[in-house]
Amino acid sequence: MWNVTTRYAISDFEYSNNTLFFSTGGTEPGGTLITGGDIYAFSLNGSLKWHINLRNYEGKFYDWGIAGMKAHNGDLYVVGYTGRIYIIDSKGKLKKIVASPVYKRLKTPSLIKGVKVAKDDLIAFAYLDIKTSSLFRKAKGICVYDFGNFKCWRTKEPVSKILVWDKWVIGEGIDGVCAWRRGVNQ
Repeated sequence: MWNVTTRYAISDFEYSNNTLFFSTGGTEPGGTLITGGDIYAFSLNGSLKWHINLRNYEGKFYDWGIAGMKAHNGDLYVVGYTGRIYIIDSKGKLKKIVASPVYKRLKTPSLIKGVKVAKDDLIAFAYLDIKTSSLFRKAKGICVYDFGNFKCWRTKEPVSKILVWDKWVIGEGIDGVCAWRRGVNQ
């Protein structure tokens, strides 16, 4: 019906209230980051509603790539590769930035791998520390954001992928799994 061309590879898309959202950025299989940071909002007829770039938003640098997005209560929640969450309103204005506790604790950039969303109440992602990660950049922890608070923890072994099901977040490792359930201290 219509085509769109972006400057960088599309990393994620989301649909809400008759709007299609596309973001750019990503990683290659070995973990090399592909730049991006663009977020586009389109009407269903293909007309551009708005476009912002988090690498140069209002003269400030925020993030070089988008790991995932989720629409929630009329806003778009965007997870950047630094682990920050950007809350963007329906007109494309940045309302708020939620700092990643991983970034604060490690005092170094953390790359995000595998953003997963369950229903409308949870965002989960695996993270890795750039300074200590190997060449293949294995994720060493999981963060969960419930549109209000973060919960992050390091895992005993590298996380190859995560699954979000109902209120559960399950991290798959080489020799085992770790699990977290919302509302339960673990």
